[in-house]
Amino acid sequence: MSPPTALLVSRYRAFAGDETLPLRPLTLLYGRNNSGKSALSRALAIVGASVAEDAPSALVVPSEILRNGSFKDLAWQGDAGDYSFTLGLRWDAGELREARYTLDGGPGRPTYVKELVLSGEGGKVLWSGLAPPPPRLLRAQSDHGGSELRLVGLIPQDTQVPALQSLRARMVALRGRVQWLDGVRARPERDIKRTGTAPTQLTSNGSNTAQFLVERPDLVEAVGQFYASLNPARDLEVKEVLDIGHQITLNPRNRASFRIDLVDTGEGMAQVLPVLVAATLAAREGAGGLLAMEAPESHLHERERVVRRETRPMRRDLAPCLSLGSVAWRQVNAYAPGSPIAAIRSKHTRSTRSRRSRTHPAITASSSAVITYLLLYRAST
Repeated sequence: MSPPTALLVSRYRAFAGDETLPLRPLTLLYGRNNSGKSALSRALAIVGASVAEDAPSALVVPSEILRNGSFKDLAWQGDAGDYSFTLGLRWDAGELREARYTLDGGPGRPTYVKELVLSGEGGKVLWSGLAPPPPRLLRAQSDHGGSELRLVGLIPQDTQVPALQSLRARMVALRGRVQWLDGVRARPERDIKRTGTAPTQLTSNGSNTAQFLVERPDLVEAVGQFYASLNPARDLEVKEVLDIGHQITLNPRNRASFRIDLVDTGEGMAQVLPVLVAATLAAREGAGGLLAMEAPESHLHERERVVRRETRPMRRDLAPCLSLGSVAWRQVNAYAPGSPIAAIRSKHTRSTRSRRSRTHPAITASSSAVITYLLLYRAST
C-alpha cells in the first residue's frame, strides 16, 4: 500500500492555521531556527507511534519528543484554555483521500479524538464523527453510517463502514514503517557486544546503529558505499575482536595498514552513520514507508556532501522527509535527474514548490538529506 502523500496539521505547535507538508519521494524542509521544521518531522513520528497495535491512548507521543511535557505542550498556545489540535494525512489514490483527527486532552482529561473527518476526491465528506470527553465514543454525524466508533490509537475498530475500513487498512499499513531520526544523535560505542538478535527498529537518536551493523552484516556493504565515495575513500569494516566483542572501523584506502575506530574519526563520519543505516533499512523494507530525519547534514564538511550519481534508478516507493538547517538549504543547488522533490520553506511553511530536474549530473548539498537520497537509490535493486 502506498504511503501518504501529505501531512496535515492545524493548531499544532507553531502552526496556528491549516498547514500542509507534501510527502514526495524526497521532501526537504528548510527554514530559520524555531520556525517549525522539527515540529513537522516529529508529527510524523507521533502518527507512527499512534498506530501501534497496543497504543495506550488516542495519541502516543514518544518521550524523546514530549520531554517530560504534556499534551497541552503540543497545541498552539494562542487560544487560552483550548488545547485541541488537528493531525491528518492525505493520499493521492483510492476512494479515501484525506483523514483529519482533531485531538483534545487538556489538564485533567485523557487524550481522545474529539472529531474525525474522512474525505474523498474533491473534498466530499465520506464519514464524520464527534465525541464528548471520554469514556464516550465517536458518534457518526448525519447519515454517514455506523453509530459509535471505537479507536485504538488512531485506528478504527470493529466497523463495517467502507470509508472507516479503508482508513483502518491505510493506518495499519504504517505500523512499524515510520522512522524518525532526531537531529541530536548518540555517539557510537567503541566496543559492541553481540546479542544474537537484530534490533527491529532504529532508535530515534541512533544509539543502536552499531548493533544493527553487528547483527546484520548484510547492511555493511550498502552503508559503506557513502564512505567509499569520499576523498580519500574509506572502507567501513565491522570486525570481531577476541574477548572484547565487535568494533567498527573506517579504514582509509590510501593507508592500507590503518584501522581507525569509528569513535576516533571526525564527528561527521559518526553522526551520518545512523542516517545511512536508516535509509538502507527503509529501502530494504520497500513500498509504504515514511522516513523523517532532522539535521541529517550534522557535522559534515561541505566537500563530503558532494556525491556523484550512479546509473541505477532510485527507488520511488519511499517518502523520506528531511528537516534541514537554515544555512543548509542555500547550498542545495542540484537534484538527482527525474526525481520529484518537494521543497518547503518553513516560515511556518509559507511557500511550497515542487521541482523536477533532468539535467544535473551530480547532487551538491549542505545536507545529507541528499546523501540519504543517494543511498536509497544505491541500495535499490
